[in-house]
Amino acid sequence: GASPRGASYGASPRGAGARGAGAGGGGYYGGNSYGVGEDDDIENEEDVSDAVIDLSQCIDDITNEIKDFKNTPNPDDSSFEKFYALFRRMIGIIKDIQKDLKPQAKQKVEPFLNTFIDSLKQLTRSQDPPHIKKGLLFNTIKALSALNQVLQAAIAESAPTCEICRQSISSGEYVECDGKKYHPPCFKEQSPCCDACGQPLEGAAWSVGEKTFHESCMNCSICGYGPLPSCVVDDNGQIFCEDHAPANEHVVQCAVCKKEIVGECFMVGDNYYHESCLNCVKCRCSLQGQDFYGGENGLLCGRCC
Repeated sequence: GASPRGASYGASPRGAGARGAGAGGGGYYGGNSYGVGEDDDIENEEDVSDAVIDLSQCIDDITNEIKDFKNTPNPDDSSFEKFYALFRRMIGIIKDIQKDLKPQAKQKVEPFLNTFIDSLKQLTRSQDPPHIKKGLLFNTIKALSALNQVLQAAIAESAPTCEICRQSISSGEYVECDGKKYHPPCFKEQSPCCDACGQPLEGAAWSVGEKTFHESCMNCSICGYGPLPSCVVDDNGQIFCEDHAPANEHVVQCAVCKKEIVGECFMVGDNYYHESCLNCVKCRCSLQGQDFYGGENGLLCGRCC
């Protein structure tokens, strides 16, 4: 019989587990998963995949606020309110990211996060005039800068490693197959090929014994029925349904259309042909009743050889 196999596709950082028979387990962080089962669909865990993007956007917003603040000649209390909101938002994002960091990486971030929080508390509780609070603000920004550097390193440290190039998958998409993760280009380079069409296998695939096929290639070589839930594959990679399996009956197959020949046929060398398929491969004229020749791509009439 045929059994489904497959690779799950996700996004890093943050990955959700793949669904579907034969798919690998859950991934680090979340992203897209392509299952193999008939009823599976594409999942998109965007609700958990945006934290790192939010972090980058928040840092950009803080950077822009700093530029505006420096151009403000006489800052008042309202000039600090935007920073308070951004800093609190930053803390929420960082704590969300911390949940998925490896324990050792999380420990490295913790003291820098505490320093930043303490600095922010000192800033928000200060009753000093704006020109003094200005110094506290820049101390908080300095603490945030140090925190961000450590956090970025922790994210990279906690990201999965490509099984081929051994480099960190710190951003972009990843492929997960049999519990192992890969950069998509690395996976494609070593991806096995379909034993029927010879094209690389990506996503869902079916295994029959030692051979593997695209689901769309799981059709009987004789009657064309498929995809087949159960089949027989010969040594040449040809697929047969149970009714047309060579082990069950002697099958005569046309060398052109690959379908079963029932009744009268033409034999040329070791190949068999339907009467309607015995044609020149170039001009398509019938070869019955005339001399013809075998070419690399098929039979040729006397005019085309």
